[in-house]
Amino acid sequence: MNDERKGGLPLYVKILIGLAIGILVGVIARNVVDKEHLETFVTRVSRPIGTVWMRLILMTVVPLVFCALATGVTSLGEVAKLGRIGIRTLGFTAVVSAIAVAIGLLFVNVFKPGKGLSPEAAEKLASAFKAKGEEHVAKARSAKPIEEIFVDIVPQNPIEEAASALWSPRGGMLAVMFFALMFGAALTVIEKEKSEPVVRVLEGMYEALMKIIGWAMRLAPIGVAALMFSTTATLGLEFLVPLGKFVAVVVGGLALHQFGVYSLLIKFFARASPLAFFRAVQEVMITAFSTASSNATLPTTLDVAQRKLG
Repeated sequence: MNDERKGGLPLYVKILIGLAIGILVGVIARNVVDKEHLETFVTRVSRPIGTVWMRLILMTVVPLVFCALATGVTSLGEVAKLGRIGIRTLGFTAVVSAIAVAIGLLFVNVFKPGKGLSPEAAEKLASAFKAKGEEHVAKARSAKPIEEIFVDIVPQNPIEEAASALWSPRGGMLAVMFFALMFGAALTVIEKEKSEPVVRVLEGMYEALMKIIGWAMRLAPIGVAALMFSTTATLGLEFLVPLGKFVAVVVGGLALHQFGVYSLLIKFFARASPLAFFRAVQEVMITAFSTASSNATLPTTLDVAQRKLG
């Protein structure tokens, strides 16, 4: 992350280069290397490299969120401020999420991206993504009522929720966040001589975790290249051709929400330059795009929010 200060290529440029190299080499390998050897290389080399890089980031998510939220609450100084900020944040999230849903529904009903997909292409895609599709269907069918979701946010065992936060069917990350907020709020109301050592420990943990993320992000170009190679070498680019309309609709909807809705919010509510904001968060956008994981992107988001957005 010091490359920019030393005059080297910015990290986001290196990640983009890694992404392009991974795709290009993956396509070439798919057309040159025989299938058996290629599958062996993907299974035993490229996919493990990409997975290890993602895990380097993912392993920091739970402790990082806990430390960041707990110390963030203590920095407010008053529990009352937490309530006001929490209500505003919840309202912002609800409104922006509703706009995102509305854009998605509008685009899918106007453009009908799945219409015209050939049976052959549909069969190939169903075969390639069968397991993941079944997983999403199972989650949708097992959706819990709102009162049960509300109860699960309050953890019965914070340690258990922390251990399973990335995949828990109960409160998961929300439960960890709730416990962190309660812990931080408690630190603000107990005697200062007792809370200060705990706060210093949490701040030290936060800095150490951010250093780990810095190390992981130095490896981001390699990790992204490995992930992209594994994907293109396994599926190829040809499967995107019949999905061109679908891809265009999805990217168009995402672009409208990100560069339209968020630009307006940044301009009129945050009173900041949308261009400067998006320039500052390039690392976050590229990490999110290349990993397709909000959990893997979260540490990078926290790092960029502090380091580049202040």
